[in-house]
Amino acid sequence: MQKIKTGQGNIPLISLIAIWSISLVVNLPGLAISPLLASLEKIFPKAGTLEVQLLTILPNFFIIPFILLSGKLSVYKNKELLVFTGLLLYLICGIIYLFAQNITTLIILSCLLGIACGIVIPLAAGLITDTFTGVYRTKQLGIKSGIANLSLVAATLLVGWLGKIDWHLPFAVYMIPVIPLILTPFLKHRTSESKRIITNAIKNSENINGNSANPLNKKLQKNLLWEQIIVYFLLTFSAITITYYLPFLMQDNKMGTTQVGIATSVFFLFITIPGFSLTFLVKILGRSIKPISISMIIIGLSLIAAFNNLYIFIIASALTGMGYGIMQPLIYDATSLLATKKNLQTLYLSYIFTANYIAVATAPFIIDFFKSLLHTDNNVFPFIFNAIIMFILLTFQIIKLTKKNTKQIKNT
Repeated sequence: MQKIKTGQGNIPLISLIAIWSISLVVNLPGLAISPLLASLEKIFPKAGTLEVQLLTILPNFFIIPFILLSGKLSVYKNKELLVFTGLLLYLICGIIYLFAQNITTLIILSCLLGIACGIVIPLAAGLITDTFTGVYRTKQLGIKSGIANLSLVAATLLVGWLGKIDWHLPFAVYMIPVIPLILTPFLKHRTSESKRIITNAIKNSENINGNSANPLNKKLQKNLLWEQIIVYFLLTFSAITITYYLPFLMQDNKMGTTQVGIATSVFFLFITIPGFSLTFLVKILGRSIKPISISMIIIGLSLIAAFNNLYIFIIASALTGMGYGIMQPLIYDATSLLATKKNLQTLYLSYIFTANYIAVATAPFIIDFFKSLLHTDNNVFPFIFNAIIMFILLTFQIIKLTKKNTKQIKNT
């Protein structure tokens, strides 16, 4: 059987496929069935708009605490067992969805789906950081992000098609966990043939993330972890503006649902692409990769704010998606390096994923608060607001990079 290099030995190809397959399900709850919401309002006329919207909102609120719980349990419990438990609950929900007859059942299932996904999310990345080191880990985290985002794009398209046949069928996308569930026995073979050497992992990834190879004291470790959490929150908060506010801005400019669909699809597509070419991008851009990625988001958001043109919106969506898609796995990689103990990596990653889902859940409320505070209903405001946030983040990244380069010059 073909062996895959991990940076600390080799694992069977089937074990890598098993790890990859988990990422198929992590982005699906809520978002995948969003195209079905309008139809459900007609199917359940007695249900209010809020009740229907809860099908996409509730999973996120249940995901957050269970991401943290899963991260905590991963320190002490068998990760393969946690993955199996989460996937099994996920699949059971998917099966019951197909037979649901009322909105109450769908809402309850959405809550359970959020719990199941919350258990699985940190483990999808945690198993990679446990198994791979250095550039091998960076590559696999990129692929993991690519698979997760590609799965969401494919599922969303499938939901739109299946919804024309029967309203139950779109929920079949929640049966995708059957694939990683079948492959879970092969996760036991993921342990490398050689022991993990953390110091080598830090050294190999230093050029990408700029972290020191020296052991971190607890205070510095905590500060760096908070830095990653805040950066990822801000990145998600700003990028998600495309999905929340671009449709309304395009509608204001007399653009139809087809044009809106194209722009948002391009956004998700370009989030997906960098994951499959991350090591190449890191090699080409080096330490400048983070400032360049954030600059792409700034340019994208600024173009949307400045122009009212479909082609500009598409280009801007691509730039924003590309910038965010590059930063995603780099944040995962940098976070995993902060854990000096192997069993803490999934826990640290759970904090990062929690920040992501908090950003997704709170972005509309925070932006609308500032809109009301400044007495504006202009749908351009969210893009200007977030471009400014990203500019501040870019300034911080440039200062940080300059300090590291200056320090290196002094040491040579």
